[in-house]
Amino acid sequence: MLNLEPSDDQLTIASEQFAAHRRDTNSWATKRYHTEISHQLEAASLDYFQRKGDDWNDGYRTAQLELMRIFPDELIDTGPEIARTKGQILRSMIRRNRQSQ
Repeated sequence: MLNLEPSDDQLTIASEQFAAHRRDTNSWATKRYHTEISHQLEAASLDYFQRKGDDWNDGYRTAQLELMRIFPDELIDTGPEIARTKGQILRSMIRRNRQSQ
């Protein structure tokens, strides 16, 4: 093993990159879910509109409009987490390493 110790700058850069990747992945997933929910509602509406009454149809349309007003990123909290100190990050890495052994 090389026993290389990362510098503080390298740890900061790596943690920022991981956080950005996590936010991008969450954002992509929520946009995909939002789109899929919209498609499912639209497909179901074609069948249900023919069999249900006007009151049900009005409620269904209202639900669709409310979904369309929500931005995908609002479906889950993709905001930045509370910043952890380098010591907290290193301690969690050590704990995970010990647990995996």
